[in-house]
Amino acid sequence: MIDTTTKGGIGELVVAIDLLKKGWTVFFPIVDNTGCDLIAMKDNVIKTIQVKFHTKPSSGSSGSIIIDMRKRTGRKNIISCKCDVVAVPLQKKELGIDTVVYIPYNGEITLSIAFKDAKNNQTSKRRWYKDFLDVPI
Repeated sequence: MIDTTTKGGIGELVVAIDLLKKGWTVFFPIVDNTGCDLIAMKDNVIKTIQVKFHTKPSSGSSGSIIIDMRKRTGRKNIISCKCDVVAVPLQKKELGIDTVVYIPYNGEITLSIAFKDAKNNQTSKRRWYKDFLDVPI
């Protein structure tokens, strides 16, 4: 089994490759103390990016994933992310999905992304992964 640090490193590389393919220049911080894993630049636009590789299905439905932005430090959960964008490598081979989604980040504790219809057919306020395939400018 791969440990969480290695999984995080793999996620960062997957996102960096996707950004490079889309024409972005990618930088990695020497020290990870800002809550941002990557910095991307394109056409004089700079974005700070947090990569979240660890996701879990939302409760009661396998049609979306929940991204938890909290980081455990000691006995407390804190929000340490101070980035512009959260990037999530999304791999759902059974649905033919293998991409990276780029979600604008505004300090939320959790983010969710839908990749198929909900069991209760809810459609309002769902964030569809196809709407987040590019870095928001």
